[in-house]
Amino acid sequence: MSDDRSSQSHRSTKTAPRGDPGAVAYGYFKLIDGVVIMTDADGNPAGGETGKKFSHELRPNEDPVGVACGMTRELRLAFRSGEQRVKGFDGPLIYRRNGSIV
Repeated sequence: MSDDRSSQSHRSTKTAPRGDPGAVAYGYFKLIDGVVIMTDADGNPAGGETGKKFSHELRPNEDPVGVACGMTRELRLAFRSGEQRVKGFDGPLIYRRNGSIV
């Protein structure tokens, strides 16, 4: 099976306790000849400057969407660690009484 279109997967990254909407990470993937390949939203292979490819050859009866959801988590963790991580964009906004953001 080969599908050159990018499909979307999503994975919960934070459970939704009372009063909190939780968080979800979106991932994109292609299924080409039985291999799940993680991509960006434009269909380019994920990994960018690192050169690491995020792909998985499917075994019999493996669900490509389930595999892509797991790989979305792996990809998210890879880009949230190390020097490429942009700090301050992964938590709630804290507002002062005057309306300014801390």
